[in-house]
Amino acid sequence: MRGKRKNIVFFLISFILLSFLMIANKLYNFSSIIFNFLSFHPDEAWIDLYTNLLLMSLAALITLLLFIITLREDRVEIEKPKIQDKDIMSNLVDEMPVFFVTINKDGTTRYINKTMLIATGFQISEVVQRSFEEIFIIPEQQKMIQNIMLSLHKEDKPTYNDNIILTKDGQELWVRWYSRSVFNDSGEMQYLISIGVDITAQRKSEYELDKQQKIEQLLFETIPIGIIFRDKSGRIDYLNEQAEIVMGLKSEELKGKKFNDPQFTVCNLKGNPLSEEQQSFGLVEKSLKPLYGLEQLLKWPDGNIKFISLNVAPIIDDNGVMQGTVASFSDITEQKLEEQERERLYLLEKEQSRRIVLENKMIYDLISEEDFSSKLTHVLEIIAQIMPHDGSDITLLDNNRIDVIAIYGYKDSASHDIVKNLRKNLNSYTVEQVVMLNKTPIFIPDTNQESRWVKTPGFEWIRSAMKIPLVFEGKALGTIGFTSEKLNAFNEESLSKIESFVHGLSIVIHNHQNYQQLLKTRNDIISTITKLVEIRDPYTHGHQEEVSKLATAIAQEMGLDKNTIETIRVASLVHDIGKTIIPSEILNKPGKLTELEYGLVKHHAQSGYEILKDISFTSPIAEIVYQHHEKINGSGYPRGLKGNEIMLEARILLVADVYEAMSSHRPYRPALSRTETEEELEKNKGILYDPEVVDACLKVIRRNPVLSPPVLPD
Repeated sequence: MRGKRKNIVFFLISFILLSFLMIANKLYNFSSIIFNFLSFHPDEAWIDLYTNLLLMSLAALITLLLFIITLREDRVEIEKPKIQDKDIMSNLVDEMPVFFVTINKDGTTRYINKTMLIATGFQISEVVQRSFEEIFIIPEQQKMIQNIMLSLHKEDKPTYNDNIILTKDGQELWVRWYSRSVFNDSGEMQYLISIGVDITAQRKSEYELDKQQKIEQLLFETIPIGIIFRDKSGRIDYLNEQAEIVMGLKSEELKGKKFNDPQFTVCNLKGNPLSEEQQSFGLVEKSLKPLYGLEQLLKWPDGNIKFISLNVAPIIDDNGVMQGTVASFSDITEQKLEEQERERLYLLEKEQSRRIVLENKMIYDLISEEDFSSKLTHVLEIIAQIMPHDGSDITLLDNNRIDVIAIYGYKDSASHDIVKNLRKNLNSYTVEQVVMLNKTPIFIPDTNQESRWVKTPGFEWIRSAMKIPLVFEGKALGTIGFTSEKLNAFNEESLSKIESFVHGLSIVIHNHQNYQQLLKTRNDIISTITKLVEIRDPYTHGHQEEVSKLATAIAQEMGLDKNTIETIRVASLVHDIGKTIIPSEILNKPGKLTELEYGLVKHHAQSGYEILKDISFTSPIAEIVYQHHEKINGSGYPRGLKGNEIMLEARILLVADVYEAMSSHRPYRPALSRTETEEELEKNKGILYDPEVVDACLKVIRRNPVLSPPVLPD
């Protein structure tokens, strides 16, 4: 409008000038003066035309000069701020590498710079004059943003806060904001200016670091090895609980101490003290390289000793200077003593006759048998060939009870059953009690004359007996007993014939018990992990155990080997460990999950893998957990594996997991019927699920709808 008004004004000026010049020319005839000056003498017929053209040109020239002068003034007054607003403000704000946004007092977006538009994927038309909160702020943080806005309405003070904003495609960005309000002269808030920095990468890094630290702390405190950090002077900074146990000292007694402090002496395996340079810290400090499998002896003033195996690595800064060491170590005292005992037994065996050596070799060959009871029974069969007798058995001590675990002879199967089912209170069997208490054999030449002999109905035929303790490192493990229909069937000579067997059996039984304890410890850890998941997700209480039962039964139905079945059992028990990092409100949400929430839930397979991957399982438990939601058509997660890319164990776990989940009540739906679950498996057999696994699963559940825990071989 302003331009149109200026055009009209200049038209009027031109018209007035032209009129003025025409009047002046009539009065003073200055056009002829100009023609004469230019030596231009037109014909009389053309004088008026040339005169009018001249006057019009003069009027136009004067008007043009006025227009140029006015235009220059306008540019001084108008174009200068326009350049500042558009060229400086727009370009500078749009291109600076931070988010810049202004928000009206009603919460609508007033302005947003190009950097923020590019980062969020919006067009400016999609956000300007629309609610900033509704477009960008996640529901969980809207209340916080409202409170910040309220404070900015009231006070002329800047605020600082971190919050999440959403991109157009639903991704989350963490932004650190500096915000301040703009007030008018009346003190009334007009709009809000906020400058933000994208800290998503920093937040993700902090989250990963925090998660890694928690996992490391959990591993440090639960792994069955000692962990010690030492500073650059060799003094102890940190040690875990297992380190305290191995070293027999509390953390406060060890922190700030060196390994050569008075509590104990560091020695080589022969018991000779080591200098600081010869100890693990000194060796690493000198080489600046890790040491693995270093074995040393700790000796206390009271004569107590412990053998330890160490792995030590230097902690080196960016300048290549060692700032300390980290060491992992385990107590190998029993192992070393066992080695010494084995060495002693080996030397003893070399002194025996060829027959005893061969017979002992047969015993050690039996270690390869899977069933421990059968292995011991086989030993009794061999002994019967060397030392004839009518019945023999091996018992193990369990608290104050002795259990028969192997039997040979005793005439018939009925007698076998009676002996096998004996669960004896040690106090009721004086012979066994004395044998294990004194750790010496007892010979009974005539059972009828021995008051300590307990007579059992049906075994009156036993007339003589021999009981021998099974001892390892001074500890009674159980007994091996022999009976005969004859009087005086056993004596010292009988004992000497089988003495090497007794030593061998003691070692075998001791190792077996250690192995069983290791299995128990592992199973206790797995049980703890299972309970940890159930605490986080109480609606799936018992889910992992039930999945484990079904998956194991499927594996047995498919004829898989014992080790694979055990691997599936263990993986099933921990397959949902990754859910421990999912918020409880998502796990227990009764309604449908949002896409973001479901994405967090789907991440539990990878989280489970990250938690388990560094634990030293003897089978790929972590990888099975990683794959247990993969489908054979590639529609699973997290990696979209297909067909045989997925481990068989994971395919079995998937079917068992799906069946158990559908068969169980959940907050967001009731349990499905058996028919519905079977239809689901049949419908997607060969599409989502391995056909062979589905067939085996259906056989199992149709044969035994209410699964009991499977019984696995020893």
